Amino acid sequence: MKKLICYAVITLVGVQALLAGFLLDNLGSARTVGYAWGAMILGAVIAIVGVYLLWTAGEENIR
Repeated sequence: MKKLICYAVITLVGVQALLAGFLLDNLGSARTVGYAWGAMILGAVIAIVGVYLLWTAGEENIR
């Protein structure tokens, strides 16, 4: 159960970074747009890894 909670937190952190990137992108200066793309890419990678971990951990719990 603790694994699932940790993986869910990882997924939420990734989604939060992705949303923060969109917010920075809308602010519009050149520096923040660069940071925004970095945050969105990093957030997407973290969220994908979190979903994969949740998926595999969920399958282990079902078995």
